[in-house]
Amino acid sequence: GNNTTFAGNVTLTGGALSISGDGSNAVSFTETGAGKMTVSAADDIVLDAGSDIVLDAGGDDLRLKVSGTEYAKFNNSSSNLNIFSSIQDKAIKFIGNDNGTEITALTLNMADGGDATFAGSITASSSSSAQLQVSGWSNSNGANNANGTIYLGNTAAYRGIIDYDAASTGSLIISNTWNNNDGDIVFKTKTAGTDVIPLTLHGDGAATFAGTVTSPTFLGD
Repeated sequence: GNNTTFAGNVTLTGGALSISGDGSNAVSFTETGAGKMTVSAADDIVLDAGSDIVLDAGGDDLRLKVSGTEYAKFNNSSSNLNIFSSIQDKAIKFIGNDNGTEITALTLNMADGGDATFAGSITASSSSSAQLQVSGWSNSNGANNANGTIYLGNTAAYRGIIDYDAASTGSLIISNTWNNNDGDIVFKTKTAGTDVIPLTLHGDGAATFAGTVTSPTFLGD
């Protein structure tokens, strides 16, 4: 119950500084060599600032650990902010509250080359420069593939595929993997507020045009 006031600096050359409000469950401050400070507590550590909380790491890393094992870190590299999931094959998830329900809005899957899974729609900026770009890949051995592919649907047996075959033919390929005659590719427009289907490419190879087909040259069997 006794208070002590120091008018100047206090230096401890050994041991640790322990603070306890009830005579037990002390919080300890320990210098473990080379200026390394360890703060340990039996319960939570709360940082409550009337202004900002600033974390200034001259070594460029902010590391997150559980029971001594690092699971994440924030890193500064050439003024770039890098976010790491430190444990092999573990994802980074962005989780929020949607009207009282916990939802995972985005999952970055490190076990599968960095695949990203969004729970909802992806909306690009309204800027005229907004783009969706799907690029090919390259690896450290010099292998590369300039192809880009967009998959519509998540089941290989029935989904749409838009593929650019830059590696060989330079062709733009639109595919429907539904393996029967009903797997059409439909071109749809709108005229005076009404949906119009000017062209349907059927799964059996036939093509149906809704209107007149005009060509300067027609070659047929």
